[in-house]
Amino acid sequence: MGIGVYLREQDVPRFPRWQNRAEAPLLRVMLRQVLPGWLEREPDNPDVSNSKFCRS
Repeated sequence: MGIGVYLREQDVPRFPRWQNRAEAPLLRVMLRQVLPGWLEREPDNPDVSNSKFCRS
């Protein structure tokens, strides 16, 4: 199992193809989707609030 961290969905590489299959042992995380909700839950967390990825 692994974790692939990407800024946006379009940043996910096309190759290797196995990583894009539903059954792949890779959890894909898109920062643009995750960080805004995290910032709402933890507004005082400097690791999140100082992230340039939280800004649109």
